[in-house]
Amino acid sequence: MTNVEKMNNIKVLGNIVCWSMHGSVERVVAEEGAAANGIEFDAPRVLEVNAWRRAVKEAVKGGARDTKKFDVVKTRDDDDFIVHEIIERSVEDGASSSIDDKHAEVKHVVSVRFLKNTYLKRSFSNCEELIEAEDWTNPIAAEIRKIYNDQLNTYSVCDIRGRFQLMFQKWAGVRLNDSGGTWFIPAAYVAEVRNWVQWMLAMGYGAFSAIQIDAEDTLAMIESVGRDSIDAQLSDLLSEIETFKNSNIRPSTLENRVESFDALRGKIECYETMLGVAMTSLRTEADAMEVTLIQMAYDAHADRDMAREAKKAERKIKK
Repeated sequence: MTNVEKMNNIKVLGNIVCWSMHGSVERVVAEEGAAANGIEFDAPRVLEVNAWRRAVKEAVKGGARDTKKFDVVKTRDDDDFIVHEIIERSVEDGASSSIDDKHAEVKHVVSVRFLKNTYLKRSFSNCEELIEAEDWTNPIAAEIRKIYNDQLNTYSVCDIRGRFQLMFQKWAGVRLNDSGGTWFIPAAYVAEVRNWVQWMLAMGYGAFSAIQIDAEDTLAMIESVGRDSIDAQLSDLLSEIETFKNSNIRPSTLENRVESFDALRGKIECYETMLGVAMTSLRTEADAMEVTLIQMAYDAHADRDMAREAKKAERKIKK
């Protein structure tokens, strides 16, 4: 057999992927890179008002010292403005009192505010139009402004990593270590993995993908982690079902869980085909749980309909 024939007979199981990331990335770079490489990037959106609250909290937290610290006091929160006053608490070096007690000296540093009325009316073209400060040259005010803009205009490493790990799950991927930094993704999704690598490189991050071939030790390892991953998902869903049994759960929530069983069944089928093994017990367990959920969803719909009819009858009696 020639080397070419040997290569043609090699069965590719999938890809081992890992990555290295540091620093945030501009939203436009991440979103355009995803679109260019066919990545379904369900971008998490930060509301301006939430970005403001977080920015104030983070900026003030970073200014603490042994003898001095900054606190934030919200002096107004209504339909027009959210106003925060930044104050400084301090004690003399070596003093017996602490900066948190009533003997600490307190002085005003700077006031900042968020234009809530403008935000609620959506009558702004730029997020900068929503924020004002008594003095933007003040270091804490400047830090609030920076954090606010960063949250609205950039994605953090956690934002990006969280989204593509959800993609890996959709691609029947499984973690190969507890921390989640290395994944195996079946060969059925080789094109998606290739696109993911290109997207990561476009954002300035590092991404690595190694093809795994049909070797005995590799098969055993992948079958083991695949079974463990599916079993863990089934256990999580079973725990949820047990919780649902004792709660008044909306039918839509139950229906969403039924959909998760469709994805899990697809994952089981993918590994059965790839490994040439039957995961009968896992498939049977998944089918039984799905039947239970479907029945619960049906009962929840019936209970809700009965409750509506009872309320209608009650209103008629009162009339």
